[in-house]
Amino acid sequence: MAEQKYERQVKTDYESLSPGMILLENLIKTIEGIVEINQAKREDRLERAIAAASIGVGTASAAASSIANYSEGILTEIASFVPLRNKTEAPTIHPVSTASFAFIASCLIGAFWGVLTWWILNRRPGKISR
Repeated sequence: MAEQKYERQVKTDYESLSPGMILLENLIKTIEGIVEINQAKREDRLERAIAAASIGVGTASAAASSIANYSEGILTEIASFVPLRNKTEAPTIHPVSTASFAFIASCLIGAFWGVLTWWILNRRPGKISR
């Protein structure tokens, strides 16, 4: 007797609460979809930033190794345009100046290519909008 009473009550409760449960399940699935879309956007932005930084660092290291061989000659050429106090001496370039020039030039070149890569990757058609 009690079994029939409770069985009827459970069936009635199930029928009355079932539509609300379906709505809640759909709402949960919608929220999960929104969260996945936002996560994909964040991952895409992170991948583009990593790509741009990698291009910048790679270009800077290649530039540093290339410029290091020619930096003394470049600085000597630049120094030839600076008026000297003693005209008989050739301009001397300090090794720190050579290393500083190579470092600064490679950083500027790497920054240029990194920013250019970031700009190109962020303006491409078909990217996920923010």
